[in-house]
Amino acid sequence: MSRIVLTKVYNRTEFYGCVHPLGIMYLASFLRDRRPGKDDLRLHDMILGREPAEVAIPKILDFAPDIVGLSCMTHEASVAHELAKQIKVRAPCTKVIVGGPYTGGNPEKILQNPAIDYVVVGEGEWTFLELVEALERGETNPSIP
Repeated sequence: MSRIVLTKVYNRTEFYGCVHPLGIMYLASFLRDRRPGKDDLRLHDMILGREPAEVAIPKILDFAPDIVGLSCMTHEASVAHELAKQIKVRAPCTKVIVGGPYTGGNPEKILQNPAIDYVVVGEGEWTFLELVEALERGETNPSIP
């Protein structure tokens, strides 16, 4: 069983309306469907509370997750990188996975941040599922397309 927090990243310098975080909602639904009862999942939407990283970090880590998924757009990338860094400082064993539209441009560059363990590009349901299962098996360098 994995404890997973899926977070929709928010950049306070941008002003935009509050919409449902469909990406992380769909990932959670997919995992629950494919792995019923195997995961303890939490969704965290930083946009809803217009939360800066320093407010979001304790909320994410209070759950003591094994995996944190960060979903972000390109204009939210700096916040995602800061979240990853702070998560690793406070919980170094937690795996940080970044997904969302931001990852499509240059995933190799994103992985240059040592606080980010994995990047999921494109529609990530199957990839994220396979990655969670590989991490549960103790794989440190899973070969997942």
